[in-house]
Parts: sequence; C-alpha cells; structure tokens
Amino acid sequence: MSSDPPTHNCPDADNRLPFALYRVLKSLVFRGDPQSPLQELPISQLRCLHLIAECEGLKMQDVSSRLEIKLPAVSQVVDRLVKRGMVERRPDPSDRRVVRLSLTESARVEMNHVREVRQARMNATIEKLNARQKRKVIEGLEILATAAEQVEAEERVVAQPMTPESDPLIELISRRRRNRRGSSS
Repeated sequence: MSSDPPTHNCPDADNRLPFALYRVLKSLVFRGDPQSPLQELPISQLRCLHLIAECEGLKMQDVSSRLEIKLPAVSQVVDRLVKRGMVERRPDPSDRRVVRLSLTESARVEMNHVREVRQARMNATIEKLNARQKRKVIEGLEILATAAEQVEAEERVVAQPMTPESDPLIELISRRRRNRRGSSS
C-alpha cells in the first residue's frame, strides 16, 4: 500500500496546492541516494544532523531549543547519532563541563555529497523553466513562505506558557501586592 497521495486531478486550489507541494518535495528534497547511510535515519535524527552540520559546536541545550524538542529526547537522538559514528561530543575548551556537538568527518563527507546531489537536481530542474516561469515560481514560493512563517509565529505565541510578565492579570495582582507592601511600610 503506497502512502503517496492520489495522482488524479484535484478540482480546486485548496486540494492542488498540498499535492503540488508534495510532488516538489518528493522530487527535489526527499529523494535521495539509496546507497546513502542518511536514507536509513529517522526524521528526528536527520533534523538533528542537519542542524549540527549548519551550526557545528552547538551545546545540547541549543539543539533542544532550535529543534523545539525537550532535552531528554534530543539527548537520545544525539546518542543514536554518536553510535552511528555521525556525531561527536567534544569538550568546550573554555569550560570542561560544557559539551559541544560536531559532525564526524565521514558524516561531513556524506552530508556534502547529499547536498551536491540535491543541488545538481535543483539546477537541472531550474534549467527546464523559462525566465517567466522562474519568476512565477519564485513569486509563488515567496508568498507561500511568508504565509507559512506567519503561521509558525502564531503557533509559537500560542505555545508560549504564560508567565507573570506575559499575563496581564498576574502582573496586575503582583503590582497590587507590591503597592500594598509599599504603603504599609
């Protein structure tokens, strides 16, 4: 049983957009080299690996924060990547208590290979478009990216726990208590 969406023509834009996006991601981003060791990694490990490749030397807490995953879960993901020989833990030269994460040389080579293959595929795809089509694609992707970033920002606001500083009612109660203490002195 295939997990691919149906290939029939979708009748409206609300159905066509996710299908078109799926097709692009499947063909350009998630299609990989079947021989690559990255193909067997779960998405959580891939996300972690890409973040460490992008910002080598991060602390575990930094990875947790950037991936928006709790620290114990990130620790498990990193442990698995260490066991696979893809990530190394290195002591911070200025603070022995701090551990920094970096790619192993073999993981760095593999990540570069995958990036080169993906870029070659992207270049070949872009060559299939004329100048007008390229402008339309860029414009559409920029509109989609802006909308997605707005949703992401809204979700982060909703997901933030209320603190005394962010809850007006708690702030008002705290202020009243401070004022009472000040006037009774």
